[in-house]
Parts: sequence; structure tokens; C-alpha cells
Amino acid sequence: TIATSYGELKTLILPDGSEVTLNAHSSISYLRHSRTSLPREVQLQGEAFFKVKHLNKDENALKNSDRFIVSTKDLKIEVLGTTFDVKNRRGITDVVLKTGKVKVAFNNIIHPDIMIFPGEMIAYEARTGQVKRFNTDPVIQTAWVDNKLILEDASVYSIIQYIEDIYGYEVILKDKKIGDKKMEGVLF
Repeated sequence: TIATSYGELKTLILPDGSEVTLNAHSSISYLRHSRTSLPREVQLQGEAFFKVKHLNKDENALKNSDRFIVSTKDLKIEVLGTTFDVKNRRGITDVVLKTGKVKVAFNNIIHPDIMIFPGEMIAYEARTGQVKRFNTDPVIQTAWVDNKLILEDASVYSIIQYIEDIYGYEVILKDKKIGDKKMEGVLF
């Protein structure tokens, strides 16, 4: 298990050569020595950006050991070789695909698996079982990897949640009327 503290980013290379960047206040667990007959699997809490190494580019001749699975409390994301972001915070799991394709399977609800493609995002809310699929800009969603926060029509409430999740601060908003105000810009 490898974890980050509040305000810390960490990049690591998995035994198969895949690269993972952990966002602040996150952890990833995996077997140090993978068994050749089992899929490569990691467990994630928090947020991470993955660059998964291709072991077999022929999707029709995949062995079990060629598969790569990211497990969260609510989802399993299966990939071959691709770049994507998974965020699991406050009962909501977001999967944003930058390149390649992934299959999202749901652990706690009866919902068909969903194949997503570059520029798409799946948002799953555990409390309601609601699944949303929409187009997004992966560059904006993964800007944290470069220590940036790109605000595009972001509410003050969502910025407060980000600060609390990433830096561990409690933010008190005295004037609740500004919570729904929107902001745009780039923070470094």
C-alpha cells in the first residue's frame, strides 16, 4: 500500500511498468509480485491518474494476466493500455478517459457494464445508485497531475470540497449565498 498525505502528489511505477500518479489524500494497494495467471489489479481510495502498459495489443487474444483492473469500493474499471483518471471521494466515483478505452462494472447495483471512450466520463453516486455519462475535457479533469486546478464554471461549494479533500482544511463559508457562484480560471 502506498499513500499520500494532504497536499502531496506521488508518482510510482507498478511491477508491470504501468505508471500511477496519486493525488493528495489517496492510497493504492497492489501485489508487489504479480502472479502470471491472474489479472493485474490495484485497489484505489481517493484519486489517481493511470498510464497502463500494454501487455497484449490484440484484444481478441487476451489472457487473464493481460487485463488491468482498478477496484474502488463501488466500481471495477478494466483496461488494456490506456490513460485515465479515477476519483472516489464523498460517495461519488468518477472515471475520466484520456486515451484508449475502459470498461466500467458496478459492484453494488444492477447496471450493465459501460464501455467508455476518450473524452467521456462516468459519474456514479453510491447513495442513489445514479450513473451519469457525459463528454468532458480530460485535460481539465486531470490538471491536478501538473499541480493545477482548472476552474470551468466551478461553484464555490465545489472549490471548498476540493480544498477540504486535497489539503485537509475545514472551510467555513459564512455567506451561504455565494456558495453557488461560479468561477473560472487556473490555480497553480
